[in-house]
Amino acid sequence: MKKDILLLFFTAVSFIAFAQKNDSIAYSPTKLKLFLECTDCDHAYYMNQLPFVGFVRDVKDADLHVYITKQKNASEGFRYYLNFVGKNSFADINYKLQTDSPDSESRLKRNDRILKTLKMGLTPYVSRTDVSERVFLTCNDSIKISDPTIKDPWNFWVFVLDLGGNLEAEESYYNYQAKGNLNCKRITEEWKHRFVFTYAYENETYDYKTTNIKQSIQNAFTFHTRSVYAINRHWSAQYSAAIKQDTYYNYGFYWDLGPGVEYNFFPWDKSDRKVFALRYEFKARYYDYIQPTINDLTEDLIWNHFVALELILRQPWGDIESEAKYSTYIPDWNQYNLSLKTQLSVKVARGFSVFLKAEGALINDQHYLPKVSSSLTDRLLQARKEKTPFELNGEIGIRYAFGSIYNSVVNHRF
Repeated sequence: MKKDILLLFFTAVSFIAFAQKNDSIAYSPTKLKLFLECTDCDHAYYMNQLPFVGFVRDVKDADLHVYITKQKNASEGFRYYLNFVGKNSFADINYKLQTDSPDSESRLKRNDRILKTLKMGLTPYVSRTDVSERVFLTCNDSIKISDPTIKDPWNFWVFVLDLGGNLEAEESYYNYQAKGNLNCKRITEEWKHRFVFTYAYENETYDYKTTNIKQSIQNAFTFHTRSVYAINRHWSAQYSAAIKQDTYYNYGFYWDLGPGVEYNFFPWDKSDRKVFALRYEFKARYYDYIQPTINDLTEDLIWNHFVALELILRQPWGDIESEAKYSTYIPDWNQYNLSLKTQLSVKVARGFSVFLKAEGALINDQHYLPKVSSSLTDRLLQARKEKTPFELNGEIGIRYAFGSIYNSVVNHRF
């Protein structure tokens, strides 16, 4: 029996090796070698639709590096930016194209929209290759130009309503959640207005022998509004206000309001690739607590301000998203919160990249904590915030890929 199994195994391996040995992958060295980088794209679709270029696995082997970034636009869709970076003999051709995809557009139509923009961007590069003799540029004469005099009946307002729930159940446990969100916004080149309403409720029940533990973990309501004015290409001014009720943070009722200012060292029209912004906000905050706090307070009015430094870089060498924030109260500077969060991905060498996700905070501003100690049930179910001098979480890793740089075959079988 063992001999039969070994014979069958070696026969299968020999067949696979023979098939791979005789398998040929057509790749023309005269094709433009393209490295396409996009985290939200269907690469297989583009490989099938662009036979006149050769896709390579590593940017080090490419004649052209195209990396696609995106930003949510005012209509809840996305604006995609296609950045073309020429390399080797194409190093003199570098530019950026963009296309907008509405929220109602299907994934297939969105892929087709990006593909059309990608084809237009590839034209000057492909024109320098031998393949250009077999590539033709066509135009649809039936395209109609929209009338610029048409007025928007919604006056640029967009409304998004989310309603949902979740249920988990076993013999000795069940959990149900209900949540809703209403997002209203109006965005123009000069102003950005936003109103957000959220509600969340969660309940868990455990049965252990004769003991029944029932606890409402979260019952929270939030209303938040913010208006931002674009002063120029670097400066922005804003005003925000919020109302909350949250059992997890001991908020029976909470409100805050105040102004803020922000300066981006890069122009804001470059924000899809790079942001280096310094933000300052000053707020009045009122708390009406569910239970008396560790300072024997049932309500409190405090003044808070914070400064934050944000860095976003999306470049051919990798991505960085990082924010450092320092918050404190006036005049009690001992009440502070210092936090840092970072997401980093760097291409170190051919096929080798390093990624890091980290978030940490030094906390000394938990004035809202109840004076009464949490019960064992509260701690197990995480029913409310616990006292802590710090919070940490993170992830780090490496990625290495090697093998053929010319294999652009798409095969979805099995």
